[in-house]
Amino acid sequence: MSFPLNALTSLFILICATFQSFGQQDTLMAKIDEANERAWNKVESDVIEAYDLAYHAHLQSLEINYLKGLAKSNKVLGLIYLINGDLEQALSKTLTALNQNDNSREEAVILNQIGRIYLELKNFKKAQDAFEKSKAINQRNRDPNLVSNLINFGNLKKEIFQIDSAFYYYDEALHIAKQIDDTLKIMAALNNKGGLAGQLNDLTTEQRMYEEAISIAPEGSIQKAQIAGNMALSFYYSGKLGKASRYIEMADQLAGKNGFVRGQQQACYLKGQIAERKGNFKEALSCFKAYLEFTNQLIDENTSKRITQIQLNNDFNQQMKLDSLHRAQELAQIKMENSRNEMLRAEQLKKRNQLVVVVVIVLVMVIYVAFRFFKIGKEREQANETITAQKVEVEEQRDLAKKRFEEAEKQKALVEEKNKEITHSINYARRLQHAILPPEDEVQTLFPGSFVLYIPKDIVAGDFYWMEQNESDANWVFFSVADCTGHGVPGAMVSVVCANALNRSIKEFRLTRPNEILDKTSALVEEAFEKGGERILDGMDAVLCAFNFQTKELLYAGAFNPLWIVSATEKLNTNSQYQTIALGWSDNFLHEIKANKQPVGKYDKRVPYSIHSVQLEKGDWIYLSTDGFADQFGGPKKKKYKSLNFKKLLLSLSNNSGTKQAEKLNQEIHTWSEGIPQVDDICVMGIRV
Repeated sequence: MSFPLNALTSLFILICATFQSFGQQDTLMAKIDEANERAWNKVESDVIEAYDLAYHAHLQSLEINYLKGLAKSNKVLGLIYLINGDLEQALSKTLTALNQNDNSREEAVILNQIGRIYLELKNFKKAQDAFEKSKAINQRNRDPNLVSNLINFGNLKKEIFQIDSAFYYYDEALHIAKQIDDTLKIMAALNNKGGLAGQLNDLTTEQRMYEEAISIAPEGSIQKAQIAGNMALSFYYSGKLGKASRYIEMADQLAGKNGFVRGQQQACYLKGQIAERKGNFKEALSCFKAYLEFTNQLIDENTSKRITQIQLNNDFNQQMKLDSLHRAQELAQIKMENSRNEMLRAEQLKKRNQLVVVVVIVLVMVIYVAFRFFKIGKEREQANETITAQKVEVEEQRDLAKKRFEEAEKQKALVEEKNKEITHSINYARRLQHAILPPEDEVQTLFPGSFVLYIPKDIVAGDFYWMEQNESDANWVFFSVADCTGHGVPGAMVSVVCANALNRSIKEFRLTRPNEILDKTSALVEEAFEKGGERILDGMDAVLCAFNFQTKELLYAGAFNPLWIVSATEKLNTNSQYQTIALGWSDNFLHEIKANKQPVGKYDKRVPYSIHSVQLEKGDWIYLSTDGFADQFGGPKKKKYKSLNFKKLLLSLSNNSGTKQAEKLNQEIHTWSEGIPQVDDICVMGIRV
């Protein structure tokens, strides 16, 4: 049976039309992607053009149900609303973009943007959650956008007054941005670091950072407007009104050019303050009125409620993503049809509105002509009343600004006074803590040529060293290095309790063996912390030794921290197990005797401490240390120094004098940790036999 010729022809035409339709759709998708990419790159330099590009890309994506295009356009629109302070629209668009997205790298960018919005809303927990998810994706993909995560983490830490952490994140961001030679990211890190310096009232550093940032900012961009506004504010507080005026004018012009409403709002307020300080009250009033107008654009009393609703809707949308692909396509088709119908209705309404507007304009013109002559007389009278009212309003605004400034100065003075009192108290606490440490001349008298390296992380420390001579037998001397729970003020308080317990163990209870002393000290510490009725687990890790000057016998007991002995012999004369390391070019050997794996203080599975006996020789070195040196981050990879490297360092320095060893240890830890804050207290004691 033959197939009809006209049917074959129709089938061929249908197939060709189908392939042509697919080709046209692919071309349109490519154009949408290009428009969204151009919009994203234009946001910071020309926000008006960026909005136009993203908006039209959004409409075209709706027409062909292109989810990828919708996700990218919603991401761009969300950023534009964020920059202009419309947080409700910003959150709505960005959460919608997250639901529509199916790309890992885009997800990291969108999550970072959501974190910025929550940071603006002071919802620090949700901001941190979003930043951490974005950071994990960027680290997994080795994406340069990690710099943006670090800057936002710095902004978060600044908001919750963790200043040291904020500086750390900004420095990390600046370091990586310079490595990848990304000018925009370098500029952003410098701008934020300058703002943090200004918050600490270091105006010189703040202005230097801003000047370096604005020198590399793109011409005519929103970034340049923001940095110029920051510089103007810094010069205003420095009393340099001329420079402040020049930079705020630059910021205002760039913000207006880019449709940056928040920038215009902030510029108007500072221009009003400058005009008022110069005595130009009429200009000040005009600026403050403009400031209120821009503020009204940004603030809506129902915004908080609608943001909560957006979050609830987003949770529902997340659940809907579990539906089948077929159902998602049906919903998208329905949405597209509704959008088209809505556009038709809007066009009809627009035509009716245009007719109404024409009629209204004609009526207004007739009324205007009829009453114009009547108003001329009234306007003269009202002009005088307006001038008087403006003068009164300027005076009220001036008094209000003066009152707020005086209140701010009082608050600043109060904070400075409180900081001074706190610092004074901590410095006094340091004097009290130093009273429990043995004097340097006492250490040198008992052990000539020995050394102690003591570097607290803060003013006071949780680490301490201790030395006492046996009152009943002068041939024996006790010495210890201890690491109490925590550092700073809490650690220092624990150290006083632990040092007192050591003193009582040998003076009140007359104990002479290190293991018995640690057992009794642990009981005394536990007893001291249980007096308040609360379960407190604080205590210490310690190395405790007893040394006999006549026989050169060393007794040792340890809580977590081991004992290191450096000698010229490969075999150690001891009843205990030990480990030995050597360096190929050194004649000495380092022997390590392990400690009990339990702290001094409250511990549920406590056993008596072990005692170790070692027969030493003249020239041997005894090293006691906390874990602060080995745990310090640094080096080219920003990793820990580690215990093995520390032991090799001690072995390499053992032929030097005690003074020289202390100098080289101090130099090594500062070189290693350059640019990274100290993470823990450091205490190292070296005893020469």
